Amino acid sequence: MPVRVWMMVLILVGLAHWAIPNSRWLLVHIFTIGLVANSILVWSQTLAERFLGHHLPPERRPWQIGRIYAVNVGLLVIIVGMLGAWWQVTMVGAIVIGSVLAWHAVALALLIGESRRVRAERGEGPAENEGSAWFFVASACLLPFGAGFGVALAYGFADPEQAGFLVAHQALNILGFLGLAAAGVLMVMFPRLLGETQVSTRRRPPALAALVVGVAVICSGALSDQPVVAAVGVGVYLVGWLIVVAPFVPVLLRRPPDSYASASITAALLWLIGSLTAYAVILLTGPFDASRISLLTVWFLAGFAGQLLLGVMSHLLPTMMGGGEVTVAGKRVMNTWWLWRVLVINAGLLL
Repeated sequence: MPVRVWMMVLILVGLAHWAIPNSRWLLVHIFTIGLVANSILVWSQTLAERFLGHHLPPERRPWQIGRIYAVNVGLLVIIVGMLGAWWQVTMVGAIVIGSVLAWHAVALALLIGESRRVRAERGEGPAENEGSAWFFVASACLLPFGAGFGVALAYGFADPEQAGFLVAHQALNILGFLGLAAAGVLMVMFPRLLGETQVSTRRRPPALAALVVGVAVICSGALSDQPVVAAVGVGVYLVGWLIVVAPFVPVLLRRPPDSYASASITAALLWLIGSLTAYAVILLTGPFDASRISLLTVWFLAGFAGQLLLGVMSHLLPTMMGGGEVTVAGKRVMNTWWLWRVLVINAGLLL
C-alpha cells in the first residue's frame, strides 16, 4: 500500500514539477524512500522468511508493520524539512528512517539465528539460501549512514565537501542499501525466472564481500577528497556485480527474456553496469564536484532502480497472490504489451 500511494504522488509531482520548489530533490527522494525503501523493507522480510524456511512469530509481526509506518512518517518529516529549508526537521526524519532500518537489520539477523537454531534441533544445517538473507542484513545496515550524509547535505555543506558527501550519500543508499538487497534477491530469483532450476550458492560470499568493500572504498575516497580512490571502489563494486550476473549470461543466451519481468531486470542490470563504468570515468577525469557527480542520478535511479523495482514486483506480486490460476492470470496482466513497454522506457531514457 505505501508503495502504491507514493507511486501516485511521484507521478503527480512529476507532472507539476515546474511549479514545485526543490522538485528534483523531491522526485528523487519520493522514489528512493517512498518506493524503493518501502519495497525493500517489506520484501526483504518476506523473502528472508522464504529463503530461510522460517517465518516470523505472529507476536512479532505487529513490530514489522510498525517499522513500515515509521519509515513513511520519517519520509513525510524529511519532505517538510526540505521544503521549508529546516535542516533540523530533516535531521529528525532521517534519524527516524535510519533507526528503523537499523532495527530492521537486527530483526533479520535475529531471524537468521532463530532459523539456524530450529534447523539444528531437527539435525539440519543452515538453509540453502541463508546467504541471500545476509545481503538484506548488510543492506539495511548501510542506510542509516547514508541518511546521516543526507542530513549533512541538507545542512548545506559547500564544495568541495559537498561532492564528497554526495558521493558517500549515493554510495551508501543507492549502491549499498538498494544494490545489496537487489543482489541478494536476484541471485536466487532471476535464474529461476529464466527457467533455470539449479542455483549455485558458492558465489554469494565473494559477491557480498566485494560489494561491501567497494562501497567502503568509495566512501573513504570521497570523504578524503581522493576521487581516484573512489573510482577504485567503484571498480571493486563492479567486480562484485559481475560475480552476481556472470551465471545469468549463459542462461540469457539460451533463453532470451520473454516477459516484462525478465526483460526489465535484464535492462536494469545493463544500465547498472554501464552506469558504474561511467561513474568510474567521471571520478577519474575532470573536477571532483557535485554537478558532475549528479549527472548519473537518472541512470542509476530510472535505468537501474526503477526498472529493477518494476521488473521484480511484476514477478513477485502475482506469485504471492495464491498460486495456480491466480498467479497465471496475474502474470498475464503484468506481461501485457511487455516488449513495447520495455522498448519505450529504455528509448525514453536514452533520449
